[in-house]
Amino acid sequence: MDYQIIRFNNGHRRDGSETWKGHPLTAVQDHAREIIDMGLAERVEVRDESDTLVFQWPRTVKVASQSPA
Repeated sequence: MDYQIIRFNNGHRRDGSETWKGHPLTAVQDHAREIIDMGLAERVEVRDESDTLVFQWPRTVKVASQSPA
């Protein structure tokens, strides 16, 4: 399967992306994490051939703060 790695900085998508053809998803995920570790992006998304989001790093879901009762 083909995957596309998309980079984001300051909440905005950067120009360009990487296409990985014929690699397992785990290898693509590892490379996406390396992009973050090297400081080339703040967040990455991996999308499959149908443009479905299959992985993002780091995860962007945060626990909502609760107001005191």
